[in-house]
Amino acid sequence: MRGPFPVRFARSRDPRLPSGILVSDPVRLPDPSGALARLGPGGAVHLRLYGMPAAEAARVQARVLGAARRARVRVVLARDSQPAALPRTLGGIHLPEALALGRLPLARLLLWRRAAPERTLCMATHNARALGRARSLGADYVLLSPMFPTRSHPGAPVLGAVRAALLARQAGVPVYALGGVTPRTVRRLPPGTFRGVAGIDTFTLPGA
Repeated sequence: MRGPFPVRFARSRDPRLPSGILVSDPVRLPDPSGALARLGPGGAVHLRLYGMPAAEAARVQARVLGAARRARVRVVLARDSQPAALPRTLGGIHLPEALALGRLPLARLLLWRRAAPERTLCMATHNARALGRARSLGADYVLLSPMFPTRSHPGAPVLGAVRAALLARQAGVPVYALGGVTPRTVRRLPPGTFRGVAGIDTFTLPGA
C-alpha cells in the first residue's frame, strides 16, 4: 500500500522501524523482489525461505537484496535455526515465536544483531507470553498475528481487532499487525495503537 495508510499509526522516533512490512511466503510469495517498489522507501521485507533448497534460497536472497537496494527497502531475514553466517547487508533478523520461546541458544543471532547499531531484531508473537519474551530479548519490534482470517492459514483462530489492540497497548514494544490485513480490513485497526502493518495482501492486492 504505497502512500498514506487509511488509519493513523503509533509514532516512533526510531528510523530503523519500517513504514510497512511485506512478508514473503514459501508458497504464496516465494520471491518478493518484484513487489518491493510498492513498499516505498523506508519499508521492509521479511524474507522467509523456509523449506527452500539451499541453492534456490541463495538465488532468491540475492535477488531480494539487489531489489531492496534499488527500492531503499530494508531486508529482514527470518530464521528457523541458528545460522552459520548472515549477510552483512541484511537490515535485521526475524525470530519465529517457536524459536524464540524454545531452548535453542540465541546468542549467535543476538551478537550478530548487536554488532551494528542499524540492525534490528523482530519476533513473531501470537499472545501475551510471546510479547513478554520479545521484551526480554530486547526486540526492536514484533509482528502480532493473526489479526483477521488469512489465506495463509485458512480456518485458524484469529485475535480480532479489539483483542489485538489490548495486547498491543500492553506490549511494551512497537507492534505491527499481521494476518488478513488488506486495504479493506486495515480500516478496522484502532488508530494510534499499532506501529504499522505487515503482510502479503496488504501490499499486493488491488488498491494497495
